[in-house]
Amino acid sequence: MNLEIFRDRLKENRMLNLANSFRRASGALLVELYKENNAKFYIAASLNTEAIIYEETGKMEEAISSYQASLIQWKAINQNYKTAETYKNLGAAFLRMDEFESADDNLRKAVNIYVELKDSAALISSYRRLGAIEMSQQQYDRALSNYEKALTICQLWKDSTSMPRVLNEIGQLWRSRKNYELALNFLHQARSIAAQFNEFLYLTNGELSEVHYELNQLDSAIHYGELALAEATEVGSITNLLDANRRMSKIHEANQDYEKALTHYKEYNHLNDSLFTENAAAKLKEEQVRQNVETYKEREEMAAAQAALLATQNQLYLALALALLAI
Repeated sequence: MNLEIFRDRLKENRMLNLANSFRRASGALLVELYKENNAKFYIAASLNTEAIIYEETGKMEEAISSYQASLIQWKAINQNYKTAETYKNLGAAFLRMDEFESADDNLRKAVNIYVELKDSAALISSYRRLGAIEMSQQQYDRALSNYEKALTICQLWKDSTSMPRVLNEIGQLWRSRKNYELALNFLHQARSIAAQFNEFLYLTNGELSEVHYELNQLDSAIHYGELALAEATEVGSITNLLDANRRMSKIHEANQDYEKALTHYKEYNHLNDSLFTENAAAKLKEEQVRQNVETYKEREEMAAAQAALLATQNQLYLALALALLAI
């Protein structure tokens, strides 16, 4: 074998070895990047769960802080749906605290992502929450605009589950503006669609009762009020039973049926005491939940340490790949 051929083969072997080394280094780098993203996903999921636990125990400032921390992680690994979901949860949390500007800002960020993702259910939910924010600020035109956007999506996607809720909310809006004709129109539409699919009618019957009460149509107010009370009783929701008995007491009082008014008022007070006892039990649960929060924090710290270690390894692999390229 002459010297020229030997050199050519040596060069080929060297290039082949370099290519194999680079592939191994690149593959290892991709594996480590995958592990790092998994670690960030775990951190974000833990923070999100922590926020939910804080919300359940009424610690809204801590919940918001955890949601905001999870946002950073979701964005870092390009989890657009999770990012939008967290913006929506943040908006709802700020709404519970009556911080309407922050609630509106976060919900609009969620809407922008959901539009890109073409997620109809999430868009309906977000537009409804935006409408609720603007209703609470008596910005009725803006609220109606968002409710109508939600309704349009319901109609396009034939979403029979969300449509009665949206129609009910539009009915509430018109009741707030004292336009009872439109309020009754939308509320009856909501009731009709919900009945077709055996949907829960408590809210719509309650709203119909309130509209007829304000119109001094007391027989109709009693009729829908009793339907709402029966549905609340069937489900067993103390909050709804409180609301229904309070409503029936004031309607019977207006109708000068004081015995029935007193009966519902006594039931209202009894339920109120039960709710107080329930809240006291929730306080006992809070300490147990706090322990769960601490567990999530420990896991978060471990995952963060793992992510930092993986990042260092990634830098080493990258340096190795660059060094091999330079040979």
